[in-house]
Amino acid sequence: VQLGYRSALSATLSMSTRAFVGDYRNEARMVYDGLPYGYPSTAAWHGAELQLVSTAVAAHTLMAGVDYQRNQRLTQDIHDYADPSSDYNWHDRRDGYRAGVYAQDEWRISDTLSTTVGLRADHNELTGTTLSPRLALIWKASAQTALKLLYGRAHRASNAYEAYYEEEGLQASNPGLGGETVDTFEIVADHRVSSELHLRASLYQWEIKDLITLVTRDEGDAQYQSAGTVKSRGLELSANRSWRNGARLRGNLSLQHATDAAEQRVTNSPRVLARLNFSAPLPSTPLRTGLELAYDGNRRSAAGATVDGYWRANLHLVAERWIPGTEVSLSILNLFDADYAHPSAGMPTHWSDSLLQDGRSLRLKVDYRF
Repeated sequence: VQLGYRSALSATLSMSTRAFVGDYRNEARMVYDGLPYGYPSTAAWHGAELQLVSTAVAAHTLMAGVDYQRNQRLTQDIHDYADPSSDYNWHDRRDGYRAGVYAQDEWRISDTLSTTVGLRADHNELTGTTLSPRLALIWKASAQTALKLLYGRAHRASNAYEAYYEEEGLQASNPGLGGETVDTFEIVADHRVSSELHLRASLYQWEIKDLITLVTRDEGDAQYQSAGTVKSRGLELSANRSWRNGARLRGNLSLQHATDAAEQRVTNSPRVLARLNFSAPLPSTPLRTGLELAYDGNRRSAAGATVDGYWRANLHLVAERWIPGTEVSLSILNLFDADYAHPSAGMPTHWSDSLLQDGRSLRLKVDYRF
């Protein structure tokens, strides 16, 4: 649940604030060797954010903000229903917090050149204080073309499952597990051929340091550890086409090469991703239909095998204005009933090297906004 408020404090200063509260409950009942076990987990959190935006300085848009989240409950359990007194039963309860402060300046140097400089500081009980800078240089080469040079850093602390979950003989906890950091560099070219056609090309490189990865220990069980550095380089191409009747066509192609600290191909990382989406309104009805086509290239599994690439199609029928504030959609997922799988985390937590995915399925979804 979230409550937000926005207000213009003056002609050059605006404020936005929000408060939120969340609750998560997961029930997992499973059978191993004919015996029932339970793996429930819960979480509860609340927090708030305040942001100010000022245009008081000519050619500058200044933004500053602070946010805070309190995690008052993080629980994980293992229940042996056949033997409640067994040592296999396990309970873990945690709490925690995170706080952040950030500032950013968008400076329009000239009619064709602008820059963005930002810095965010985050603090939590696991990793202490981390800094995340953000830089951008944007050149509007013409009325139709813009070139962007972008750099950014992001940080993620380990979560409760990665740091504290343990199961005898299968997975060990790692309370000292830190966080991971990603640095991204990107060159983007945007070109608007016309009001209906927009093209984009992006050349990028990112580097993750201290990547949190599930590894097999000498003891034979698994543990989440900081597994060194992972690098990726890639190219993304996209095109968006629209028509006056409301029809839209979007397509993108991504080519990437990701390697780990040993210069080996990263697991579950396809080198080719392709997406094509077409949607159009149905005449004289409040309905819109859409077709998605997706291709994922082959991927390396945790055991070093190759999981085949696959094509998948989804068909959607959406009633956008059928009932005020309500959107109803009917979807046929995996329209052509393709057989495909995703790599698993590997031994010892998964006995299969890959996990088969659902075939054709039907989904009815209702969204209500108020």
